[in-house]
Amino acid sequence: MSSNNDETKYYQEWKGFLQQSTRLDVRLAAITAVLEHPQDVPDILWSEGVLPLINWVDDDDDLKTTTVNNQITFKALQALQYKIETSLQHPEWVNRFWSRLIDLALSAPPRTTSQQQQQWRQCVNATCALLANLSRDEAGAIALVGTTLPEEAVYRHHQEEAEQDETVARVKPTLELLLSRFLSSQYLDGTTPPTNINDDELSQNAADPYQHLAHVWMNITQVDLGRRLLLRLHHSKDSTSSSVLQQLLPQLQSPNAIRRCGMAGLCRNICLAESDSVDWLLHTCKIVTPLLWPLAGPEELDVDEKQGLDPQLWLLTGPDKQREPVAQTRLYLVEAILALLKQSRAARHVLRLQRVYVILKYADMVEEDELVSEQIYECVNYLRGDEEGLGEGSSDRAVSMAYPDLQKEAAVVQQVDYDQVD
Repeated sequence: MSSNNDETKYYQEWKGFLQQSTRLDVRLAAITAVLEHPQDVPDILWSEGVLPLINWVDDDDDLKTTTVNNQITFKALQALQYKIETSLQHPEWVNRFWSRLIDLALSAPPRTTSQQQQQWRQCVNATCALLANLSRDEAGAIALVGTTLPEEAVYRHHQEEAEQDETVARVKPTLELLLSRFLSSQYLDGTTPPTNINDDELSQNAADPYQHLAHVWMNITQVDLGRRLLLRLHHSKDSTSSSVLQQLLPQLQSPNAIRRCGMAGLCRNICLAESDSVDWLLHTCKIVTPLLWPLAGPEELDVDEKQGLDPQLWLLTGPDKQREPVAQTRLYLVEAILALLKQSRAARHVLRLQRVYVILKYADMVEEDELVSEQIYECVNYLRGDEEGLGEGSSDRAVSMAYPDLQKEAAVVQQVDYDQVD
């Protein structure tokens, strides 16, 4: 009994130190103690003491007060990151967490001192990292893409979706606002992401505060409604249409490794799940070239190898072209290609004609990660394997029949002795 009373008194004292009515310096010291010893913090204190501290301040006339308030917010975000990362299951109070995080992620950057701008980037970066962690399982992805906004604040999909349960037919418009922030360059600090730091340091680098949203987009593709959000076509006044996915694909060439990895994982998830959209992915979205670009290297291709290959993959490369350095990203890319190959015979035919084998062949020659190499090997088996009922050598024959004129030109070029040409 005495032990329980001591714990209750301890909790009440600690909670009192964290409350908004407490002096700023006491609150800062209390959240610093939480951050230093998060394993000692009882669950109830996370929801009633730490969570309420997430509150970005940018309109206080007192610069010192504003700075300390935002230091408290940043430390609270760091402490909550530890709690979420070390929990096998998300705590029940997580559902109270989404709105605070999204509000902070969509807050306006300060226009005052550079110190405040740096604080804002740090807080937004930590917030987006938390959103990524919270949505990493299916339950979290559903919660993020779910419906908590009023009826008038959401859009509906096609009529057949509207006839389903309302929790399946609506999407938070806040995701589109976050997407706009993610794609905008105005929130970057203008510096090039460093390449010689470890993953933890890169994750905490706030020069690109919305970098972790890449993994949010990857995570929401675990659920059908998240994939629909990214594949939904937007029609413009000039009668053209594009999807969110098409807007995101250029991020595979981002200088930021976190963005590239998240986008590669997103592509993998969509290629695995969207069997009905394979034709659109291959022909309209033209997803193959963006997937192959990071896997292409500095090798000089001969005339025969260039046949059918997207010119971007050999005209815009060269001796300085570097392959994707992150093994996890390479794995996602190869798994996306493998998923497309497994979809249908027609999909395999398209990928053969686009000469996917050429890029994978050279990539495998220098691949150091065993798992990536295994996935490349499986891709090659599909690309070079014979289709059932078409006889031996059917895959190679299909490529030869598709490019007969180019093959003749290649043969002529190889036979010409340029020393004999005037």
